[in-house]
Amino acid sequence: MGWALVVWFCWGKVPQPAIFVWLGLTASFWLTNLVLLNWIIRAGSQIQSHARPLLLSAALDGLGWGLIAVFLMGHRLTLDALMVTVLCGITAINSQVYITYLRGFFVQEGVLLAACLAGLMQLSDHPSALDYAVGYSVYIGLMRVSVCRLPTLLWLNNCVWR
Repeated sequence: MGWALVVWFCWGKVPQPAIFVWLGLTASFWLTNLVLLNWIIRAGSQIQSHARPLLLSAALDGLGWGLIAVFLMGHRLTLDALMVTVLCGITAINSQVYITYLRGFFVQEGVLLAACLAGLMQLSDHPSALDYAVGYSVYIGLMRVSVCRLPTLLWLNNCVWR
């Protein structure tokens, strides 16, 4: 659903090859994740033995979304602001998706932020690129603090890197 929304927002404003490259990469990451997650489920999903594939899945998810800044930003100021808003929404949604495995959330968001910042750095002549980079970085930092507090508030395990 999020992919369709991004494509809809970008259609007619971003060159179609850039849209299709982003969509193709993101779809290939998604398909890879389906294979990984199905393998984990069939194998009995034990975090001790499946941590690496799960973290790889989280990293690919973050990379797909972070590549929005590489391929879809820098064409229109209003669209760029909308794309950063979409990334904030993805971060908020993923904080709920990964609540039972916070390390996955941190990996996903770290890769997303790194890809996003790499894309924004190539837009150094763009008047708002630095604002977007700082604003999104602060948002991710605040989300990290918030999700680290949730387990304590919900009487789950403390937020630690394991």
